[in-house]
Amino acid sequence: MIEARLELRGGVATAGGVRLLSGVDLAVRTGEITVVVGPSGAGKSTLLRAMLGMPPAGGSLTYAGALARGPDGYASEPADVDAPEWTTVRRRLVGIVPQAAAASLDPLRTIEHEYFAAAHRRSVRSGAGDLAAALSAVGLRDPADIARRRPNTLSGGEAQRAALAVAEAGSPPIFLLDEPTSALDPTVAADLLRRLRRAVDAGIAGALIVTHDPRVAAATADRVVVLSGGRVVEVGAVEAFFAGPSSSEGAAFVAAGGAEAKRARPPSETRPTLTIDAVSKTYDGRPGLHPTSCEIAAGSAWGILGESGAGKSTLARIIAGLERPDRGRVSLGGSPPGRRVQLVWQDAFLTLDPRRPAGDAVVETLRARGLRGAVLAEATLRAATTAGLTAAHLERRPAALSGGERQRIGLARGLAADPDILIADEAFAALDAPLRHAVSRRLAVRSDGSLRAVVLVTHDLALARALVDHAIFMDQGRVVASGPAEDVLFRPADPRAARFVASLLPARPADRTAWLKAGSEAAPGC
Repeated sequence: MIEARLELRGGVATAGGVRLLSGVDLAVRTGEITVVVGPSGAGKSTLLRAMLGMPPAGGSLTYAGALARGPDGYASEPADVDAPEWTTVRRRLVGIVPQAAAASLDPLRTIEHEYFAAAHRRSVRSGAGDLAAALSAVGLRDPADIARRRPNTLSGGEAQRAALAVAEAGSPPIFLLDEPTSALDPTVAADLLRRLRRAVDAGIAGALIVTHDPRVAAATADRVVVLSGGRVVEVGAVEAFFAGPSSSEGAAFVAAGGAEAKRARPPSETRPTLTIDAVSKTYDGRPGLHPTSCEIAAGSAWGILGESGAGKSTLARIIAGLERPDRGRVSLGGSPPGRRVQLVWQDAFLTLDPRRPAGDAVVETLRARGLRGAVLAEATLRAATTAGLTAAHLERRPAALSGGERQRIGLARGLAADPDILIADEAFAALDAPLRHAVSRRLAVRSDGSLRAVVLVTHDLALARALVDHAIFMDQGRVVASGPAEDVLFRPADPRAARFVASLLPARPADRTAWLKAGSEAAPGC
């Protein structure tokens, strides 16, 4: 079989007068996984687009050379971004999952329509059996139901898995995957990455993975490329990279994958407790959340974990007052929480107005609190700085920001409200690992120096272990484990929570062989 290959030489990308890529060389081929890492805004997603001959939004892309070769002997060298060969490359050779997977799916099409359209583009005939197999392979429990649904009816994890299934339609030899596990729970992520690694080892696929997660790199990579400021600052074999990275960015990435210091338990607070009293919710006659109760003390840190579709986001929206429960109530000190509870949304891109500077979302929140003039400007910059942003980020439109930068705008907006309770629904998934831990630790501090309660809705077991005091584990709309984080996240008694904890990806490449052999003992949930 001829080796499939996708190569870019001397890639230069600019947008808004800013150079996003500077002379980058990169190749992807069957039999190898290349993982691209680096801080948020380094140009990783821009590089992935450039590999497809696509300039950044509102910008330009030039390169010294490009090569695309398929296993069937097809080969082309597109001269520039306008070359018609790029259309053939995208349709025929490459399966793509962008960072905002849900936004990449046509909202007017069912998943079934998307899958068959992708297979048709690759000149492959597929039937209902192929679709069911593809959806089952990415861990969706009811393929027939998922196939008939549109993206807006899916959870974040379900949409990401549907996008992965669409990318696999027709079995393209090259995959370009931007944060492919960001919305997936550990059990599903582990199974998907094992399947990809085995396909690559068999020589039938190659992949470029953009990730902020050191464990994804340790579990999958043959080669690691470190990007910073649009330039490649380090390239190396994965074993050598984890043993001793040569760049400061690489060292920060590797260090972030190690054990994190546990969050200190907060002092007692005089602020009221959030009470969740037997709240439940159904959708079209199907239970989305069974009766759930708990009390979240001021200044504490809670984690809500579980597989995709377990009901985590439903519970978060009810706590935030954005969705009414069918039964039960939520109160803060005996009164409706109102604006004292704020939710940072899972998909930051969909919550920002594309026509306005991203910082307007922060400014409007502060104005709603009555801030004006110099006080408003100072508070805006303070919220941005706490979220790891600069004043320049606030002036850009959402499309000009990286996924991690947009997610930090969402965090800054939540902080600007200065709530008693801040709920972060997968709000760190697009942040690089060092920044993710730094920003998440700042969230608990209110403007007056006191501690607010923070609720992390997350698939990131390592982050939850580092930050939360108490944890809830959910499965199919039910709380199946609840208590101190040390019990729920390290030694859970419930078998579903235990499987979730056991699926944590390896921290070092040396542990990969044992992890690959372990496999998945049960079908992952949705």
